[in-house]
Amino acid sequence: MITFIKLNESTAARRRVPIYLVDDTDGKTPEPNITTSGAELQVSEAFGGWVNGTGGSIVEEGGAGNGVGHYYYELAAGECDTAGVNKVKVVKTGCRTFVALYFVTPLDLWSAVFGLPLPAALISGRIDATVGAMQSGVLSAAAIGSNAITAAKVATDLDARLADAVCDEALSGHLTAGSVGAALNKLIYPTGAVVANGGNTASSFVTNLTEAGTDYWKDCFLRFTAGANVGAAHRISAYNGSTKAVTLATAFAVTPTAADAFEIINR
Repeated sequence: MITFIKLNESTAARRRVPIYLVDDTDGKTPEPNITTSGAELQVSEAFGGWVNGTGGSIVEEGGAGNGVGHYYYELAAGECDTAGVNKVKVVKTGCRTFVALYFVTPLDLWSAVFGLPLPAALISGRIDATVGAMQSGVLSAAAIGSNAITAAKVATDLDARLADAVCDEALSGHLTAGSVGAALNKLIYPTGAVVANGGNTASSFVTNLTEAGTDYWKDCFLRFTAGANVGAAHRISAYNGSTKAVTLATAFAVTPTAADAFEIINR
């Protein structure tokens, strides 16, 4: 059996190498209550020379004297800092010599198999784990390094796709005062407001529109965006370029008051 351990694994419990010790004479009877020290347990990294282990004694699984011969050696942090096939050897009087292999890999197999969270940062050119979906907030402005996304790293047609997405976006949801959407809306739907005048009625009133041409706004629709008539729209049947008064084909429900805002549709 070979044990896979992540390169420079920081969690001690994930650095354990299984060991099975049996009687040296019959080669099958489990040996309980075994401890090791000094040269009784040695480590070889990347097929190098054997050196005494620095992770302490082997530990009997299930507690001392359980009689089944199963142990583990918990590698020291410095014993899993070399990628490749490494070895642990136990030479104990009365026991068959046991050699265990452990493979140190840059790939985080623990996370990949058991679905633990992704690493705090993704290293360029490498992803250590995959998940079906990322938790909310995983990708944030603070989590993306400067120049992590460059023109060379995105699809060549991304600009065209972004332009299509922007052009197809409904303008109605982007009308915050002072925003680009609000400015575009004014170009598409010219805006104005009612000006105080004693002759204003529900079907004819003076505005702050600036166009001087007679009937410039004729046959367009005037829709109120503020005041008692908000949301209501009626067709303009006449426009006086001198007084800036509009006349509607159908009267509004209420005579608008000064400063009631409106927009012109279908110009």
